[in-house]
Amino acid sequence: MKKIFIISIVLLFTTQYVVGQKLSDIDKKKIKNEKDKIENLKKGSNNEVAISNSYQFIAFTYQSNGMYDEAMQYFTEALNATSNIVNLRSNNSNIGELLIKKGKLEEGQNYNLKALEYAKLTKNNQVIFNTKIKIAQTYGKLYKYTDAVTYYESSLVNAKKIGKTNKMKISLKGLSSSYSKTNEFDKLNIVNSLLSNTGLLPADLDVLINYGKPVVIIEAPQKEVQNIVYQMVNNEGFKDSIYNIFNEKQKRIIDSISVIEKAIQADLELTKKDLAKKRNVVSKLALVVEQQKNALIIFGSLLLIIIVLTIIIFVELKKNKKQNKILAKQKQEIQLQAAELNEKNQELETTLDNLKTAQSQLIQSEKMASLGKLVANIAHELNTPLGAINSSISTLDSTSNNVFEMLPKYIQTSSSQEFELLIELIKLAETNNDYISSREARKLKKNIKKQLDKLGVEDYNYVAGILVEVGVHNDFEKFVPIFKKNPIEPPMETIYNMAINSKIRQNIKTAIEKASKIIYALKNYSRSTSSEIKIEADIRKSLDSVLTIYQNQLKQGINVTKNYSDIPIVMCYPDDIGQVWTNIIHNAVQAMKGKGELDIIVGLENNNISVSFKDTGVGIPDEIKDKIFMPFFTTKPEGEGTGLGLDIVMQIIKKHNGQISFESEVGKGTTFNVLIPIN
Repeated sequence: MKKIFIISIVLLFTTQYVVGQKLSDIDKKKIKNEKDKIENLKKGSNNEVAISNSYQFIAFTYQSNGMYDEAMQYFTEALNATSNIVNLRSNNSNIGELLIKKGKLEEGQNYNLKALEYAKLTKNNQVIFNTKIKIAQTYGKLYKYTDAVTYYESSLVNAKKIGKTNKMKISLKGLSSSYSKTNEFDKLNIVNSLLSNTGLLPADLDVLINYGKPVVIIEAPQKEVQNIVYQMVNNEGFKDSIYNIFNEKQKRIIDSISVIEKAIQADLELTKKDLAKKRNVVSKLALVVEQQKNALIIFGSLLLIIIVLTIIIFVELKKNKKQNKILAKQKQEIQLQAAELNEKNQELETTLDNLKTAQSQLIQSEKMASLGKLVANIAHELNTPLGAINSSISTLDSTSNNVFEMLPKYIQTSSSQEFELLIELIKLAETNNDYISSREARKLKKNIKKQLDKLGVEDYNYVAGILVEVGVHNDFEKFVPIFKKNPIEPPMETIYNMAINSKIRQNIKTAIEKASKIIYALKNYSRSTSSEIKIEADIRKSLDSVLTIYQNQLKQGINVTKNYSDIPIVMCYPDDIGQVWTNIIHNAVQAMKGKGELDIIVGLENNNISVSFKDTGVGIPDEIKDKIFMPFFTTKPEGEGTGLGLDIVMQIIKKHNGQISFESEVGKGTTFNVLIPIN
């Protein structure tokens, strides 16, 4: 049935194409461009000629595709858009031509006559000639041969002015046909003679143009003739007789002409009525023929569709009979197989339950195996902050002893105002956390020495060194009383040791926080929760826990860039999700052989949390890309991998109704993309 439907659609579209006209895509684009151009012109310069030309271009496009109604619409728009004589003539002529093509001869001729009025205003003989020829030809189609003769003869005058043989012969050929219809055989003979003249010149047309016009012949009469004429003119009787003769002849001629005119007029009226009836009959017949033509096309197309459908149905029925026999046999086989499948389904359900249990155990085993590999690195990572704490405590003991030794000496020799200045300077030094390079330190010390020297501080070199060390670089003028103490060492050493103590305390605090963070991450990673109950979790914290555990391996040569967007808390299995991050990061570290870039991007994609891991490792070859999620498939040397890591990742992602995909290029790296549904 699908084939039947497709063939029916194709045939119907074919029929539609035959019956109607359609614009090509190129013509549609041209029309759209011209319409846009018109809109821009109307908004801008409002150039009437340009607007009219664009409308005219659209009309010609429709006309070339046989779409005369649309062409008529835009020729009319072009006519109304301008007062330019040239455009008015051309658009009147175009509309007249279209109406004549549609069989509306009288209406079309009216537009041709208007076009001639504008053509005369242009004073262009070529344009006037072309317009007169169109008018004469249309009168010929209307069987008004006398009017046709008038315009052909008039066009001959313009053809003579143009001086081109082809133009002259166009007029002569039109006159030849029209003269034969109006029985003007004398003129017809002249025209045929001119047409046979191969070397036709403009002056040769004068014989036809001046035909019938009076010729003035001037001769020198003899004296005797003059006398006779003189006597005849002065003779009253002769004049009366001559007058009576002419008067009688004139009356007879007028009466004859009147009778002839009436007879001709009557014949013309009868001819017009007869022609009108014939035109109506011809128009009706043309309409009927067109309708019959379209009906035949539609009937033929439908008949073709019916024949094709019949053949298809017959073929399909034969196929169905064969298929029914095959299906009957297959049905019996399926019934037998169904009984076997029921038994196997029960076995598979039992096996599936066992597999779920095994999968949970496998995930925990894989996690603990990964944890075992990381223990040595984590121990090393903990030793670093612990060593920093131990070293800082030793330094803190030494500086504290110095403070306890120097401070009492200073108190004994100082006033209360000097002691307050000392305390203020110590607080200023303790709050300074700015880092400066050795080059900047040298420059600062040089400037401070100059200022202290101006302030009258004798041991300005020693004082400047202490001030640079503790980070007091500006606004120290009020502390000059301290700098002028003798001995200078007690206050300055006290300031220095107190500033050092502050920095050491901060280092100890940082080291403790780092160790706590590692222990917290390890605790979260190793704990086990019920794999059947989802709980709320922050994906970013889960990632940070895994990165903390891998910190020792990552910091050796891998630069980790984290780009976390704001994301909501989700319901998930946190242990399983942590195992996903562990396996992917572990694979990335191995793929980069401990050196490279690892970009981790967290964001939202539709109704999912998107986590992307991009490494600069060796990449995955094309031939194994479809195998990496297969269980027990590994590219690692024997004894280093089980081939279950990415299989476990896939199972966990499916368990969360999520998706995992990857892109990889050998030599450039791999990107794993994980989607976890929010709801």
